[in-house]
Amino acid sequence: MKNKTHFILRILVGIGVPAVIIAGIATLFLNGSPFACPFYTMTGLYCPGCGSGRAATAMVHLDFATAFRQNAMFVILIIPCAYYCLKQYVKFVFRKDIIPWKDLPKRGYQVIVIVFVLFWILRNIPFFPFNLLAPI
Repeated sequence: MKNKTHFILRILVGIGVPAVIIAGIATLFLNGSPFACPFYTMTGLYCPGCGSGRAATAMVHLDFATAFRQNAMFVILIIPCAYYCLKQYVKFVFRKDIIPWKDLPKRGYQVIVIVFVLFWILRNIPFFPFNLLAPI
């Protein structure tokens, strides 16, 4: 019974995840990002994710310069994050771990967190060159 349930779940995930991704890309392409940043709305400060929706919309329209201007961190990190998600998707749905992935050492993750926090702080400084990190 457990194997049958797991098989059905793998089929649902195998079909559902690509359908949601296609729907999301179509929404971004046709309408742009429907989300506003609640952190910016409440504080007036940019969070590390501010501009990600507009960056994703620009990327769907193949305007990578605008995407980078909206949120450089998002544009840089979307590729490894999407690759890792694809790896996990294939591993779960097909039960095969065929996509290579090299784990970072603990220090690597610490550096990423530090860079992330610095990006958050620096993009809120309203002077050149830091204001270039703020979304348009």
